Amino acid sequence: MMLEQLHSLHSLLSGAPELLVPFDAFARSLIVAKVGELGWTPRPSDGHLTRKLRGEIIGVLPAFCSSDEAVVAEARRRFNAFAADPSGAADELPSEYQQAVYKLVLKAGGRAEFDTLMGLFNSLPLNEQKKAALAALGAAPTAELRTEALEFAISGKVKLQDFFYVSLSMHGSGPEGLEATWDFFRQNVERYSEMLSKASPSLMDAVITGACRGFATFEKAAEVRAFFESHPMARNERKIAQVLEGIETNAKYLEAIKASAALSWLNRYSSRA
Repeated sequence: MMLEQLHSLHSLLSGAPELLVPFDAFARSLIVAKVGELGWTPRPSDGHLTRKLRGEIIGVLPAFCSSDEAVVAEARRRFNAFAADPSGAADELPSEYQQAVYKLVLKAGGRAEFDTLMGLFNSLPLNEQKKAALAALGAAPTAELRTEALEFAISGKVKLQDFFYVSLSMHGSGPEGLEATWDFFRQNVERYSEMLSKASPSLMDAVITGACRGFATFEKAAEVRAFFESHPMARNERKIAQVLEGIETNAKYLEAIKASAALSWLNRYSSRA
């Protein structure tokens, strides 16, 4: 529950860097300490809950610890070992945090890491493994790679039931991802509509969610509303209304946090750490 709250606040504060930076530092101090306690490697004595917690803790590292040298180095070591021999080095990258390691390495890397992930997507045998690699493309660190990842998702080379994982992941990756997915959706809305014309409305719902759900300003709510008024989607009206309501709720919550003593508390915590 606490991890979910930390991650939700991280997403909410993406549009307020004056709050996001000290908040992430606060969260990082809690998370890194817990990773040190649990370690990355499962132990024979681990119970189910311990293994689950380890996966959940490492799962949020891309949000809070992508600049932590020790965290990235360990993720890179495991990534390199697994990429070189996915079958023989499976223990280096347990399924419960495979996607997190991919994201850490890609976020700190570039073209080489992106291409390695594409290779893993194409070569790994299990659909869950492919989905982990696919979603990790959302952590692409440059505008060029973000566009390439989104283009790949709708290229026809990804299963229809999986293609939206790229935009969902990218939209939650940070301010650049928020804007990238929204811009790409607006520029390619006709391609999405044609691609999904005979599919369940739930797939377009997922695309809409991955394009604009994470915004937290009234200005963005107005921008999103204006776009869908000029590009109506009768089968997705309920989802659009839910997304708009969510953006406005986020905006109110963010304004309340800005008006509170949160920033001064975070700064005081940072000065004592």
